[in-house]
Amino acid sequence: MTYVDVWPEGQLADALCTDLLDAVGVDYRAEPLPDGVRLTQPGQYCFCVNFTSDRVHVDGGEPIIGTTPVGAYDVLVTESDASSLEILLEGDSTQ
Repeated sequence: MTYVDVWPEGQLADALCTDLLDAVGVDYRAEPLPDGVRLTQPGQYCFCVNFTSDRVHVDGGEPIIGTTPVGAYDVLVTESDASSLEILLEGDSTQ
């Protein structure tokens, strides 16, 4: 078990999480998500939640709920595996 009693900035959170996942041999998404975009897969469905005022393009999954691009402050649900999705914040060519 690891307990962290801080609210880390993005770089520290990323470093901590990737180090812990590497230590226990868990495969994870290699590219970080754009700021304000969350991706979770609690079961067979994958949820992409956009907490930004920009649209988010999601490639690799057929929408069950929502559309792609995912609108500002909206959600997309797909049956695709989260690791197979490519996510790009509109106007961002670095992701």
